[in-house]
This record gives sequence, structure tokens and C-alpha cells, in this order.
Amino acid sequence: MNGANGHSSEPLGEQTLITALGAAASSNIVQIKAGTAQLQSWETTPGYFGLLQVCLGLQADTLRLY
Repeated sequence: MNGANGHSSEPLGEQTLITALGAAASSNIVQIKAGTAQLQSWETTPGYFGLLQVCLGLQADTLRLY
């Protein structure tokens, strides 16, 4: 997930997002750190949160916060 310089090098896409989510939810600390770093690097990428909702099976217009 990280390039040679230690920074994220993966382009945002459905499959890479799903892979990063899986890594962040792993029980392996190295995978957790890599997945978390990748997800954080995408937080400023246009379309990230919309794609995240799609990948999690949520619809923006039906999401309810309590």
C-alpha cells in the first residue's frame, strides 16, 4: 500500500478502497497501520467519501445519524 517513500501510492478506486478497508480491519498490526494510512491519505481526495459510502453499501440520501 505504501510506495518506496513511505507515502500512499495507490490510486483511489473501488477495489483499492475495499482492500484498504480490509487491511484496516485486519488483526495484523502492520496491515492495520498500512490500511489506516491509506484511508487517511484519501480523505482529501475528491469523491472519497461518496465511494466509501458505495463500498459500504450506504446511500447518502438514506443515511440517518442519530
